[in-house]
Amino acid sequence: MKIRYIVIDPTPGDFAETIKRFQDPTVQVSTHYVIRARDGHVTQMVRTKNVAWEAGNWYTNMHAISIQHEGSATEGGFTEAQYRASAKLVRYLAKRFGIPLDRQHIIGHDNVPPPVPEDTAEMQFGPGPFWNWERYFMLLRAPIGKGPERDGGLVTINPRFATNRPVVTDCSGKKCVKLPRQGANFVYLHTAPSKEAPLLSDPALHPDGSPGTTEVSDWGDKAVTGQTFAVYKRVGDWVGIWYAGEIGWFRDPARTPTAVSTCGLVVTPRRGQHSIPVYGRAFPEKPAYRGTGVYPQPLVPLQYLITTGQRYAMDPARVPTDYYAAEFGSIGTVVTGRDRYRQIWFNHRQAFVRASDVTVTDTCRHRA
Repeated sequence: MKIRYIVIDPTPGDFAETIKRFQDPTVQVSTHYVIRARDGHVTQMVRTKNVAWEAGNWYTNMHAISIQHEGSATEGGFTEAQYRASAKLVRYLAKRFGIPLDRQHIIGHDNVPPPVPEDTAEMQFGPGPFWNWERYFMLLRAPIGKGPERDGGLVTINPRFATNRPVVTDCSGKKCVKLPRQGANFVYLHTAPSKEAPLLSDPALHPDGSPGTTEVSDWGDKAVTGQTFAVYKRVGDWVGIWYAGEIGWFRDPARTPTAVSTCGLVVTPRRGQHSIPVYGRAFPEKPAYRGTGVYPQPLVPLQYLITTGQRYAMDPARVPTDYYAAEFGSIGTVVTGRDRYRQIWFNHRQAFVRASDVTVTDTCRHRA
């Protein structure tokens, strides 16, 4: 199976606790590498030829190498030694496996799509808002925002980490508390071009329709450094983007920009399609399982739709359509399908759409 992603995540405890946890087979979770905060020491837990049970989405696990970093999704605490060691490791892995050094493929656990609708609200949010993607990609020698810098109707989120210090709260305890102000990797998305407008609400996180929040785990109203979205409209210092089937607005002042104009591939519903489904995995169609001895996996769309007129940035790389049937600790069977999917930035997370449902446009060719 082709390695497509490297997944960045914080550890569930300190370095020693994490190593002990991943050495326990009864826990049935794993990761390929763990990096210590103090000095950037790297420990490999799973061979790269094997699948680690880490990302919360089996399709992503099938195609990913995962790296856990000692630190906290709610507090940060990631060190320069850690960033440097991790970047060196990722450069090596990217070269070895042909992984592009961009945010479509070097992703956070928080960018992994839910496999099915009922899992959406439970998906993790690490490495969290305090992971410095800006610094990390500088160390990867692939700075964010250094692509085709012209207005092709797309923007790449890129706030200055050191000075971008929004209010973030933690409500995991008995009451919500404001976290210490520090550099953050995201911009808040509002329902209108105004600071006073409510934050965007995700139906899985706020089924009652209440507004989004500043809660650290509320990923439904946060667009993160390196993510690319299609522009709906610009109003003064505000940019409206297509996000999870809605329009989210963020501030992008000319003097202190938080995004970079760019161009690239976008998908829109094919003509005649009023709305199309969105998927969390690119599993094969049912006939592909015939004769394999593997039970067909259901193709379940998520709780979102893309409707006529909406546009989403697409990864140009081919998306494998496959399923690896295996039990914990065993070697299994790979089933490969004929259906084709496109990977997009849909909201805070990636998603997949059927190639037959969409039209792909290269805005670099259609805009001067």
